[in-house]
Formats: sequence, structure tokens, C-alpha cells
Amino acid sequence: TSIICLLILLSNFSFGQTADTLIVQNSSDRNWWAGIIGLGQLMPLQENFEVNTYGKGFGNQVQPLLLSDQGDVIWSESPLHIILKSGQLTVISNDKIIHSEGHGNLKGAYLHASNTYFAPSGKTPDEILFTSPQYNTWIELMYDQNQKDILKYAHAIKGNNYPAGVLMIDDNWQEDYGKWNFHEGRFDDPKAMMDELHDMGFKVMLWVCPFVSPDCDVYRALDKKGYFIKDKS
Repeated sequence: TSIICLLILLSNFSFGQTADTLIVQNSSDRNWWAGIIGLGQLMPLQENFEVNTYGKGFGNQVQPLLLSDQGDVIWSESPLHIILKSGQLTVISNDKIIHSEGHGNLKGAYLHASNTYFAPSGKTPDEILFTSPQYNTWIELMYDQNQKDILKYAHAIKGNNYPAGVLMIDDNWQEDYGKWNFHEGRFDDPKAMMDELHDMGFKVMLWVCPFVSPDCDVYRALDKKGYFIKDKS
């Protein structure tokens, strides 16, 4: 139940002279898990496994991360090309690869990776995200987000005796990426829709992403002002 999804636009890529390579001689009692949720059924990784995660989103559920049940952590800031063959684990990345050992077991490796590379902010999310159901309109409508069907979905939830909770309105409610107005052709009166959802007991969330569509007026205006982040600096 993702609250906010980021649309990552990737171009074709091949590892070149600047790529970093890590080779680990793998023993039979060391098993590996990769940060690819969509391939969970293949883990722990078996002999002759190979995947290059660059340019593959795996449903927005992928991280440049490998963990072992012997306490290994492998991490990079760029996507990984992973090869497990002939008792050898080879990892290639276009960025520096960090391999740390001695974290005990799979849980210890995970905790080290979590605390080191994506530590929690310490801010507690809204309590309703833990105490009430979360409903997402993507499951019902995908890109066809519109006022009529969103209200129909909400009424069906209540009509089937499910409790109100968080209702997430997903991608394509907006006019464009970066132009965060309700699309007038699909939402006749978004304020009335929000009022009705609130009256039914829902707390409403809207999907957003940190990008701007290049063919919209907002993009042209921001580009002229030099407001876009174009590199790491």
C-alpha cells in the first residue's frame, strides 16, 4: 500500500569503463537476497541467477541492495547488475559498490542497511495510517481517475460495511506532472467531491511526483527561470 509513488524515468544504459565491480567467492552456506520485491520467489538467489536492474523498475519495488544470511551488506547508489554463477557472486554498478561484513545474520544485515542507507526520519506518520484501512483508487481505475467513479468507489466501500479510512486518489487526477490542478474534464467539482468524502469519514491523499511534464506551460515557465535540478550539484 504505497502512499506516494515516484515515477522514475530511465534511459538506456550500459556499464562502461567507470563501472565498479565486486566479486565475492560464495560458500555453500551463504545465501543472498536482492532488493527486488518482484523476484522474491527466486530468493535466496540460486546458481546461474543473473539480472541487470538498470532501466527496470520492477513495479517501483527495487533497491541497489544485496543481503546475506552471513551478515553481508552490498549497497550502491546506482542500479546493480547481479550475477551468481560457479560459486561466485559478481556485482557491477555505475557507482561505487560498498560491501560490509560481520553483521551476524540476515536480520543483522538488514538492520545495518536500514540504519545506514535509509534511516527513518523519526517523524511519526499520521496515526490513521495504522489504525484504519487504506484504499487506493489505482486498483479500481488506474489512469481513469475521475470524480464520478471515485465517489462510486467510496460509496461501495461504505455500502459493503467496510470502515472509512484513508482514500488515496492515484496518478492522473492532475492536469499534468508539475501542474497539480484537478483535470477539469474528469472532475466537475473537486471541492464538492472532497467535502462528500470527508463527510463519509475518509481522509484523502493525492498522488504526486517530483517531475514536470515538458510539454506543459508550467515546464516552460520554470525552465526560463532556471528552477530545475539538472545534476547532483
